Amino acid sequence: MRRATKSGTACGAAASTITLLACSMLVCIASEAFAGGSRGSLNLETAGVTYAGGMTIQAQRPTGPTSSPGTIRVQQVPLQFYIPKSKTHRYPVVMVPGYGVSGAVFQTTTAGGEGWAQYFTRHGFSTYATIQSNVAESGINIDPWNQAKAGDIPLSDEPNFFHWTVESFWSLFGFGPEYPVKYDGTRLPLDEVDALISGITPVDQSITSAQQQVSLTAVLEKTGPAILMSHSASGPNGFAVARARPDLVKAIVAIEPTGCPTDETDVVDNFKNIPVLTIFADQIPLRGPWVGWADSCATFSNLAVSNGGVAKRIVLPDDLGIHGNTHMMMLENNSEDIADVIIKWIDKNVKERKGRHGGPHGHHH
Repeated sequence: MRRATKSGTACGAAASTITLLACSMLVCIASEAFAGGSRGSLNLETAGVTYAGGMTIQAQRPTGPTSSPGTIRVQQVPLQFYIPKSKTHRYPVVMVPGYGVSGAVFQTTTAGGEGWAQYFTRHGFSTYATIQSNVAESGINIDPWNQAKAGDIPLSDEPNFFHWTVESFWSLFGFGPEYPVKYDGTRLPLDEVDALISGITPVDQSITSAQQQVSLTAVLEKTGPAILMSHSASGPNGFAVARARPDLVKAIVAIEPTGCPTDETDVVDNFKNIPVLTIFADQIPLRGPWVGWADSCATFSNLAVSNGGVAKRIVLPDDLGIHGNTHMMMLENNSEDIADVIIKWIDKNVKERKGRHGGPHGHHH
């Protein structure tokens, strides 16, 4: 498999390559989206897939009918990257989806259009769409299941897997009170639900938050200092990595994070110099735990700003008059309107000296 394509434009060969690579992240991206349709091709310096993190272990039981015990790689995460030929922003945007969600949610919409990864690239950012290390797209260690099947360990020692169902996330994510009923104005058409759930992937619940943070740190060490865009349950991991490695996190854009830091000492000591934008979608009062999580981010923003930091919480539609969005706003038919809000905030608040992001190894020229 080709890992990168270099060209002045995203020609047909490049589009085919990206489509193939993106299929490894569960949702195949139509080459028309990569080619840009009426907008014209993405003008890229390079694009492709690389990997970060992970560890090499010894599998104790055969991993398939024709294999034997031996060496395997686990918990590595792919990074689908787009590096524009004309860069107007020094720091790349690293996009990390939420719990049980594929990284491809940043590379397309449910209607099959361009995702935020391409849109931000069109605006001069290098972009990286990755995943959390606890989902099936990363190198999950299958050895415990093989050992249990062989009787080496009790079945009760097998790790648990989680997978979102439409019924379980429908109201929580803000689509409607119960599946398949929608709130008035909700942007997702019912005939695009299959496209939505194609981006949902199983989660290995034995992988801890600390392990996920190690993987995310490895991602940022590969990309170099970046603007970290988290989503949902990857939000707390993003704050934790920024706390531990502020040299790698130049700003945080958290899309509906499952909570923000609220201890004043923590906020002042660790986030005063890291601009933070949080965005919450419609119907928050009807979405259970998101009431508290949104409140915590208001507390965070107030603490940061009152102590000289840069932070803002946006709640839709009240703050911008944008209606009908859900937890999966990056997939919806007005996703670019929200992306424009983010880009404008970055341009205003992230201090960048002139420079170029050189690709998936964090080189700057």
